[in-house]
Amino acid sequence: MPGARLYGALVVSAEERQQRQAPSPARVLVVEDDPDTRMMLAEMLATDGYELQLAANGRAALAVAERWPPDLILLDLLMPESDGWAFARAYHQTPLPKAPIIVLTASQATPDRLAPVEPVAALHKPFQMNDLLTLVRQYMRRR
Repeated sequence: MPGARLYGALVVSAEERQQRQAPSPARVLVVEDDPDTRMMLAEMLATDGYELQLAANGRAALAVAERWPPDLILLDLLMPESDGWAFARAYHQTPLPKAPIIVLTASQATPDRLAPVEPVAALHKPFQMNDLLTLVRQYMRRR
């Protein structure tokens, strides 16, 4: 094979070596009850190369996080069924490795109100997608 090297009895092509050395895509959990917003976020993040899981409420997000530990969580606060605060309380009590949380909210939540969520950042809706993408990239570089 051109560009291949022999490792013991295993022949590995240059392409396979590159794939093995490439870091896995960062995992982002998007927790948003509005289906249009959720899909818009998913399309933007997938285009940027992130691996995604989507949840429509806090209960579903916790189940996803338990089986698929994210590197970053985008969390809406105001959701029916199980809101962002309930998710954050339950998530912080799990033994899971903790991912940074970026809050996305239509409420004018004060820093005191956001404190229990322990977000690394908050964006108030409506926000510019470029602002969100900049934040996501910033926290992904830290992983």
